[in-house]
Amino acid sequence: MNVQPLRDKILLPLVVSLVVSLVTSVAIWSWQQERLQRWASQVVVDIQITNDKALAIRNLGAVDSSDFSVYFSQYLIGVKAR
Repeated sequence: MNVQPLRDKILLPLVVSLVVSLVTSVAIWSWQQERLQRWASQVVVDIQITNDKALAIRNLGAVDSSDFSVYFSQYLIGVKAR
């Protein structure tokens, strides 16, 4: 019995499709994990400034945030009449 046609027609395409499927699955899993890790590690804060100039910063994200740098600038915008 000749095993060559069985190997060429069935076994070889089966192995190739399994390898391609495995590589594709690993690539998709890696991409998904990287996206989920990036999403879960974002710092989310709520910043409020009241009319009496009280500043409140609340952490709303899953990551503990302890260091904040706060910078303020004041801009005066005026209109010149012609």
